[in-house]
Amino acid sequence: MEAHREILAAYRAGAPGQSLLSRERLLGMQAWRRRIRFNGFLSAGRNVAISKGAQIENAVIWDDARIAANAVVAQAIIGKGCEVHGRVRRLAVRSSFSLSQSENTSDIPLAMALQFLRWSPAQTTVMPFEPRGSARLFTRLDNHGQRVILVRYSRERAENELYPGHARFLKSIGLPVPAIIQDAPEKNFFIMEDLGDQSLQALSRTWPLRRLTDFYQEIVASTARWHIAGERAARRRRLIMVAPFSADLYRWEREFFGRYFLQPQLHLAPAITAKILAELAAVAGQLLKAPAVLVHRDLQASNILRVGRRHFFIDFQGMRLGPAAYDLAALLCDPYVELSLAVTTQLREAYNCRVSRPHRVSAQLFWLAAIERLAQALGAYGRLSANPETAWFGAYIAPGVRMMRRALDQSGACPRLQNALRCCGDKVSSGMVQSSRFRVHS
Repeated sequence: MEAHREILAAYRAGAPGQSLLSRERLLGMQAWRRRIRFNGFLSAGRNVAISKGAQIENAVIWDDARIAANAVVAQAIIGKGCEVHGRVRRLAVRSSFSLSQSENTSDIPLAMALQFLRWSPAQTTVMPFEPRGSARLFTRLDNHGQRVILVRYSRERAENELYPGHARFLKSIGLPVPAIIQDAPEKNFFIMEDLGDQSLQALSRTWPLRRLTDFYQEIVASTARWHIAGERAARRRRLIMVAPFSADLYRWEREFFGRYFLQPQLHLAPAITAKILAELAAVAGQLLKAPAVLVHRDLQASNILRVGRRHFFIDFQGMRLGPAAYDLAALLCDPYVELSLAVTTQLREAYNCRVSRPHRVSAQLFWLAAIERLAQALGAYGRLSANPETAWFGAYIAPGVRMMRRALDQSGACPRLQNALRCCGDKVSSGMVQSSRFRVHS
């Protein structure tokens, strides 16, 4: 896809490489531009049908494909004969095996899923999601506009196989989560309801502040119910979960931060890194004193979807008992959105109005939890950005640093970490910081 984009850019600029755009392809794009609107390049094969209203940007569409009016095809390849509705991420291909001869496919979970759904492979479009920061593979299946999500997982993390049971539990107590359609733990996959792609992260880029804040108010109300009612129900039903937040888990998070952010991004001396980790250990000690509720564990904007006028929570496979402040900080100090201090304070106070006094989150505990959560997030961005397939996470390092500096300023905690970010933080980007430029004193 990048090669197509660069060739078109070279052609427009009269730069080297312009000759790689054939006259046939150029005339094809010009013909399509007279019929539909699209951005960037469009390389379409024979007998392709694109309905008016479809949003196309930098796409390769093979022969006999059908693009519906509600389709959003950006930076994607559409395979031969596919019928596409809604958003396509990266790739859409048509299933081509026979359910009556399952030995003809090496993708047993997909074959079993289609058999359970009673969907014809020849009429089903398969759309893998981009790589994620976990040992799970997400695939959207579309059969004439009916869509579900196939989730395949490894057992290297016990929490992955708990997701279907947790989804059913949360739905049973009235919380907005996707329905589980089929669970096949013996084959390490499940099928769940497809809630679309309209995430809080995406909405935050286009919505006016008032509308966004009102939507956050609804999410905060559900979060409070998740924490308090969820904790009571989980204990009563003896819900199987992974281990709660503990000194060991906090130790893992801060060491993760040191290994993938402090050392490769800031190039700190080992002695200074050790002192910063000691500061974070004191932060964890305060969080361990907080009452335990049922936490989502990854309550960021990409894991909250809007369907109609309602919000839904996804990606709660790490659900466990822990401090409410951790979830609240993940939601309100999210590098994906960067809420202002005033809005953050307003929403924290809204949360406190919905819980009893013992469960209220003080300003100081909130900012300490934000430090803990952002340390984990920055470690994740550092690790994932080093992988070419997930390098796009590097774009969130700088926002994460801004959020961390604010949390440090508000809490007055971790002076050595404050100093390190003061010296280096302005230079942090998706690339590595050159260690020779900075000198951080202990």
